[in-house]
This record gives sequence, structure tokens and C-alpha cells, in this order.
Amino acid sequence: MSEQKQQPRIMDLNKFTLFADIPNVPKQRARLAWGIRGGNPRISVFAFNPASNKNEVMSAPVPPDVFIIFCDQFLKALESGQSNIKAKINNMLSVRDAEGKPTSEKRLLSELWYGIDESGIAWLSVIEGDKPRIKFSFSIWGYSVIYKSDGNQLTESEASRMAAIATMQCIKHIYMQNMAEFVEYSAGANNRNNTASAAPASTRTDASVLEDINF
Repeated sequence: MSEQKQQPRIMDLNKFTLFADIPNVPKQRARLAWGIRGGNPRISVFAFNPASNKNEVMSAPVPPDVFIIFCDQFLKALESGQSNIKAKINNMLSVRDAEGKPTSEKRLLSELWYGIDESGIAWLSVIEGDKPRIKFSFSIWGYSVIYKSDGNQLTESEASRMAAIATMQCIKHIYMQNMAEFVEYSAGANNRNNTASAAPASTRTDASVLEDINF
């Protein structure tokens, strides 16, 4: 019996899921999920693609250090009070050879965009090829109404910015707790090559861990 390759463990943070309308697709909504695959952060968008007539996934797999940079940069933009600003992170993958092995050549997998629009609404988007381009906006939960000290209700832009700040602070803390993994090596101290190859799949950060799989 052939040995089956162990798949990295996947975890989703359901409490922070975002939803948005899909352009030209009535009565269906897209879902943005925060997750961890094999110890590496990833943002995945699940949506119906009218071009292919099927449900598809757009993924933004990000290494731990880059993900923390993303959190910090987004928080900095949110706390600045500025509007009509945006930035992005390109997520790359290794091109594979005829045998399926990663090469030194890279290709673009997806783009992770984030910002605050001209109306002061904070948003996220994952763009992958010609798949639907969907803007996910942050907002306060519909069953909570927050009032300021002057007795006035938060404006839509104030609520969006605060919701995004709260989400990113929580997300950053959760990821920092769950990405911290220590590996115990049992190989001899004089055999560094064997020690390096003994690392389990969940701690690897090569393309095989960061690539898409079906959720």
C-alpha cells in the first residue's frame, strides 16, 4: 500500500467571517474566511463565478512574518484617520517542473488588497486571475448600536473603521498565538542534514504548504 501524504491541518476563525455581494450574481453572497493551514496564515474567499458557472476559491496564503506586517500596516492606516487609501501584497508560488517539483521560478497566485475608501469604509479584497473581484467592507454587527459620549450614534464610516481595528487586533493576537510552534528534533547533533529533513509538514513554509486545497 502506497504511503499517503499527510495534509496540513486547517483551522478557520468563523467569528470574523465577512460577507459581500457578488457582482452580477443576484441572491448569492461571497464569504471571506480567516484561516491557518499548516501553521501559515491564509485568507480565503468563497464565491460563485458566473464565468465558470461554479463555486470557486480565491486564496491569499501569507507567511507569518508578512502577515504580521499586513496587520500592522492595515492598523496604522485605520488609526491614521485618512480615507481613500489602499495597499496590497502579492502572493507568489513556485512554478513546478514536469515532475511536479518546485523550481526557482515564481508566479503570481493572488493579490491581497486592503484600505479605506473615499467614504471612510474599511475593506479587504483578494484578487486571483479573472475570478470575481469582490470588496468586503467592515461594519458593526447589525444587532449592536454604539453611541458616542455626545449621545450621537456612530456614523457608518466611524463604525466601519472601529470594526476593522477591533477585527485586526483580534486577528493579529489569535494568529500570533497559533503560529508559534516549536519543533523537537531527535536526530544526532552531528547530522544537521538529517535534522533539517526531519521537520514535520506542518512547520514547512515551501510552496507545497502555501498552495491551494479545497476547503
